[in-house]
Amino acid sequence: MFFTVNKLPDIQVDKVFEGEEMLQTLVQIVTSINFTDDQKPAYLSYEMLANDFASDAKNQNLSNIEKVWEHLMPRLTGYVRTLYNLPLEGKDIKAWNMYEALIPETQKALTFIMERIKNTIDPDAKMLLFNLLVNGLLHCPTGQSEGINSVAYALLEGGYQTNNFKDNLKRFLAIKKNVNFTTAILAKAAENSQNVHLISKYRDELKEELGLTSAIASYQERMGVLGQDPFAGNKWNVVQVFYDLVSSNRLIDWIMQLSESKQDRKDDLTLRKIGSQNLSPEIRERETNRLRYKTRENKQFRPFTTGAIAEYLYSQKLISDKENDDRWKKYFTADPVIDDFAVLTRDDAKEILIHEGFLIDDSKNEQMIIDNDIISD
Repeated sequence: MFFTVNKLPDIQVDKVFEGEEMLQTLVQIVTSINFTDDQKPAYLSYEMLANDFASDAKNQNLSNIEKVWEHLMPRLTGYVRTLYNLPLEGKDIKAWNMYEALIPETQKALTFIMERIKNTIDPDAKMLLFNLLVNGLLHCPTGQSEGINSVAYALLEGGYQTNNFKDNLKRFLAIKKNVNFTTAILAKAAENSQNVHLISKYRDELKEELGLTSAIASYQERMGVLGQDPFAGNKWNVVQVFYDLVSSNRLIDWIMQLSESKQDRKDDLTLRKIGSQNLSPEIRERETNRLRYKTRENKQFRPFTTGAIAEYLYSQKLISDKENDDRWKKYFTADPVIDDFAVLTRDDAKEILIHEGFLIDDSKNEQMIIDNDIISD
């Protein structure tokens, strides 16, 4: 298997927040999250959000929302004021500050994240993203960087789409590479309490070889690695674990899973039926709830529709719309020009990845192609 060294584009914002803008956005997010009713969706407990600092409110007769405002918000507002070099106010608790040279990049990444969390409509998504972010910001610079990365990748995966199939594919695979690299470290170093430092260390060492990136540009681990490093200083062991996770078959599966399926088409027809026909209130509510449940359960954003893939294949002259041209049979279950329910095949997904240089064609097997001399101990 071969990866082109494509990286995620740098995070872009119209304007980086000033300190007061960041504080205002933080308050807007907190007041929009369900901290009050554990019987309603997207409830977030103080204990889950505060994590290591949950004991601050131990044995106090406070409601969940009171714990958040009394004990957690001073840490978050203290973090923001520390990041922007503003004087602490009230009960603010001074945070462990990001390295001086990386403060502007951190402010930009946080602006990107805070804006999008604030504008997120789905309450479950908003709650989960905010929880991930807070659990990073309350710790050391490395923990802050990785917390920001985790939220940025989630937002990029769920919120991008261009009209260019090739650009979508490259960005999608760049996100998957970054996320699965983190998984590779965690899978191998699960018992190491400092694995967050290992992630940052090896991402920096391997960024050129694997096309990895960080939401905070040029972040480098400076604390050293405590505990037992399972890779023992041999960065190529990390590559081996990474390629074990990101196999050729998995790449193909990702494209198939993220492409429009026959069931998606049926659900789309059902959605149009709900909006256009005179259904009874009971049937309308049942069908609407079914679709909502499916969306939440699936949690997958599908940027590659069958139509977009067909258009791409036409543009690359891999198939044509001429009469008697049956080459589409290799790529789809039916002719995409005339059948609304044509869906992707594994050959199609593989051909696209080979055509774009993400996979080397190995017809005998689909194992990874790795230089044994490079990764041998």
